[in-house]
Amino acid sequence: MTRQRYSSKESWNRIVRLFEGKPLPTDVPGTVTGEVLSEDAALSDFAELLAGSLPNETLVLPVAFGTAASYATFVIQTATYTATFNDELIVCNRATPMTINLPAATGTGKKFSIGNVNTGQVTVDGNASETINGETTQLVDQWACMDIVDYALGKWIII
Repeated sequence: MTRQRYSSKESWNRIVRLFEGKPLPTDVPGTVTGEVLSEDAALSDFAELLAGSLPNETLVLPVAFGTAASYATFVIQTATYTATFNDELIVCNRATPMTINLPAATGTGKKFSIGNVNTGQVTVDGNASETINGETTQLVDQWACMDIVDYALGKWIII
């Protein structure tokens, strides 16, 4: 069986419909029969898009999906800093002690990675009286990294 090739927009729409649990058309592009395309075929469409094997097509992903070449959003800090929800990786580079203040934990699952590349010890401080593994502060020594997640209201956990 020869598979119909779809434009990047049509293929992306087919993939989104698959993951939303909606029927996918199996005919030529632009027609809807209500028949369901197999998951393997839709994933094959996605793989072709990522590999760039569709002729004259460029994969454009929605903003919420990110991009195929996206990397962690990181900041390098040399002084006390209050993390924002836009941060992902916070690299601390200071020869004397410094503090990373966390935003309020609300249970969103937000993750921060905090690394220390210098000799100054880094104190990670929960917002107000919020806790990180049951303590209000945690320490990150030189060459160490702490991955923490906002797992509940007022609570962070080291993973």
